[in-house]
Amino acid sequence: MKEKALLSMLLLLFLFTLLPIRILGPPPTTGSTITVDGDPSDWVGTAPTTPNTWTISEGEFIWIDEVGDDTGNGSWIYPTAFQGTEADLVEVRITWDENYLYMLLKFADLPDGQWNRTAISIGIDQDLADRSGAGWFPGWTGVAIDERAWWEYGISIVAGNVPGAGIAVYNQTWKVVANTTYPAETPLLVANNTDTDCIELGIPLSVIGDPSGKTWRFLIMVGLQRGGIFAAIGKSPTADAPGGGLDDEWVDPCAFDLAFAPSKTEQETNLGEFDPANDIPVKVRFFMDIYMYSIMMPSVIEGFKSRISDLESQVSDLQDQISSLQDQVSTLQDELNTAKNMQIIYLVGGIVVGLLIGFLIGRRKR
Repeated sequence: MKEKALLSMLLLLFLFTLLPIRILGPPPTTGSTITVDGDPSDWVGTAPTTPNTWTISEGEFIWIDEVGDDTGNGSWIYPTAFQGTEADLVEVRITWDENYLYMLLKFADLPDGQWNRTAISIGIDQDLADRSGAGWFPGWTGVAIDERAWWEYGISIVAGNVPGAGIAVYNQTWKVVANTTYPAETPLLVANNTDTDCIELGIPLSVIGDPSGKTWRFLIMVGLQRGGIFAAIGKSPTADAPGGGLDDEWVDPCAFDLAFAPSKTEQETNLGEFDPANDIPVKVRFFMDIYMYSIMMPSVIEGFKSRISDLESQVSDLQDQISSLQDQVSTLQDELNTAKNMQIIYLVGGIVVGLLIGFLIGRRKR
């Protein structure tokens, strides 16, 4: 019985070595390709239904932001000539392919022809190390960042050409490393559509690096534009300047809305954590860590499912072969036992015949 079990185990190990080593293949190295045109129709993932939550769907990271939380620290007031929804971020989507990191930012309502009222600042922390990188949101925001999330690359989407703002990608030394014309082959892509209330970005991986197998930390803040930078918060609103803040205090954070805050209340609390008497600014503490391999194309996921199914089928075939071999071993053992028994019978028979022959020969001599 022990010999039978050992033989079965050796056969199983041998047959498994015959499986293709590449059965599961390499991990996916790409997300989905997006046409950056302000039309969100090529973003096909299913968004969560609960505000301030996220999911991964159809190759996209999706964050749903609370509607109506564009209040800064709770007292910010839109300019009197504004609609009052320009900075209300309601959805963020992220995916990537071999050339670009794509982002979709959807707003409650961008007034027709007035997308440039909205200012966006994004940080991408790649090394996830405390106090490593730049510690302020780009765009002349006056908003600092928690030490855990200082960024290696920052993106400013503010109309104008003010250094430190504009429509550009910055590295951690505040050098412009990409804009809408540079690099020539893979420039920064930006498109808006006030009909769909969306702004899309394509950030070149030739500049910010390959996200394959990495976790990147994202921060996003939204405010209003004025004079080519984020609009400062004054005491009273004017036609093109927001109010509700302190008079001539730079530490009033220019953020109306933040992505990744758990609630409106917590966002308002965070944006109220500044000290004008000691020139201590807000430090935004809300960010999102995304394992970039978790964003993969549905076809890749289906490919994995197919390969797993093939593997299960091969394992089933191996089990059948092992069962068949076990039956053959059992048959051989039965035949061997029968042969042993026959050998004994033949031996006994031979002895008996020999004795009879000897007996007969002995009688004949007498």
